[in-house]
Amino acid sequence: GLQDYLQMLTFISPSLRKTFEDHLLNTYKVKGEDFVYVEEGAGFGQALNDLRGSLAKAKLYGIDIKDWVKDPKALKEALGPLDKMIKDGVASAQAIKEKYIARITNPGYEFVLGDITDVEFPKAADLVTSFFVLQYLDDPLAAVANAFNQLAQDGMLVMHLLLPSSEYALYDFYETLAQDIRDQGASFEVYKGEQVGEYLDVVFVARLAGNKKI
Repeated sequence: GLQDYLQMLTFISPSLRKTFEDHLLNTYKVKGEDFVYVEEGAGFGQALNDLRGSLAKAKLYGIDIKDWVKDPKALKEALGPLDKMIKDGVASAQAIKEKYIARITNPGYEFVLGDITDVEFPKAADLVTSFFVLQYLDDPLAAVANAFNQLAQDGMLVMHLLLPSSEYALYDFYETLAQDIRDQGASFEVYKGEQVGEYLDVVFVARLAGNKKI
């Protein structure tokens, strides 16, 4: 359920996590079946399936560059570590694998195949999230802008970037960029999370009010 989902967001501060939760629940309460949630980099759909019970009427969309159902070779590669664990006798591995396959073949959301830097959403989104995905893109800001520009009125995006130590200087660039966007009248913030080993958590948070685009 929702609490399982929120517990995964350990890289977001408690206050920001509360803001996120309030927006999700309050907007869903008002919009009901018209509430649109988009997760970018949906993978096996764990997060969306966790949320389905709390957002029974909502329209949930999961975007990924790989269609696991239509690409069995990619699925086999992705499940490779679990297959090794099964072979090594790890008791829980088989159940986890079956759970993943069940999510893929019978998802509680609509799958959208696409690159998040330019994919077109099925509908304007009330909430967009992306976790542990942006660091794999050549142009993460293109994905942030693409998502922001497809928010519904008063919609919110929360997108996470794991920044390697060799690129810490980029954080200052992101902060400057955020200020430039705010100067244009849009709501856009960049939060610095904890440093874990050689990585720094960076979270982009924006809301659409009016017709401002980036």
